Amino acid sequence: LQRWLKDLEDQISTDSALQNTLQEKKLQLDRVKVQQLNISSQKSIIDSLNVKAQHLKQSSRDANLGAQISLVVDRYERLAKRAKNLHDQCEKNLQDHQIYRDSYM
Repeated sequence: LQRWLKDLEDQISTDSALQNTLQEKKLQLDRVKVQQLNISSQKSIIDSLNVKAQHLKQSSRDANLGAQISLVVDRYERLAKRAKNLHDQCEKNLQDHQIYRDSYM
């Protein structure tokens, strides 16, 4: 799960770069949509981990284990938010480019 999170964080960072052409922006948006689907497909696993972390915090003397799981859950939530923000920005960039193209070309 940690590796999966790291890989997606790297992909999101890579896809954050501004694109020049309309086609590049469309491809970027498509990649971000796939990443969002990948992230959302793991939500049930993350939710389950979160529930287990809460139980561990209550029942275990090893608070560190529950805290580690909570960190993974927080990392996932930040990743999902970054992906959503990137998706919104890509859509806006694509729309702005299309409007510019339609207006001036």
